Amino acid sequence: MSDLTEAIVMSGGFFVLMLITQFGTRTLSMHRILASVGVVVGVGASYFGSAPTDGRSLAVYVVGIGIGLVFAGLATASTRSWIDASTGKRMTRSGIAFLAVWATAMLMRVAFVWAVSDNATFRTWFGEQMATLHLTPGVIAPFFVLWALTMVGGRVAALLWRTRRPQALRTA
Repeated sequence: MSDLTEAIVMSGGFFVLMLITQFGTRTLSMHRILASVGVVVGVGASYFGSAPTDGRSLAVYVVGIGIGLVFAGLATASTRSWIDASTGKRMTRSGIAFLAVWATAMLMRVAFVWAVSDNATFRTWFGEQMATLHLTPGVIAPFFVLWALTMVGGRVAALLWRTRRPQALRTA
């Protein structure tokens, strides 16, 4: 599997995982938190062992993390969270806006892979940019994976922070 295809498969997997586990009204339990953190740590640890680590590649990864933080902020903003006063459980509710954030991120990745694979003009331009910046194709998949991992980890962290505040306590 090519790096680009692998990036799409990983991104699609995160998209499906987030929809299955986060869409609708959910309890933000320790199990869900640990599962999300486990995915972030597990994929990160297993995936990035062979990723290029020169200075230019690291700069690309920082950009991926930055984009992931923007999308994590949008995903968090589109998620209601509270502590149910009757049960004391942390709760979240994600709807169409949450789906739109994740779908936009996924479609951006798919559009990039399509353009590099099927659009000769874009492929040439992108290759020239990679050569000019002295980057190898090996940075592309980690860029996309870091983007997705940051979306997951950033949203979990933000929801935990949001539901720890005293004003989070209310009844549904």
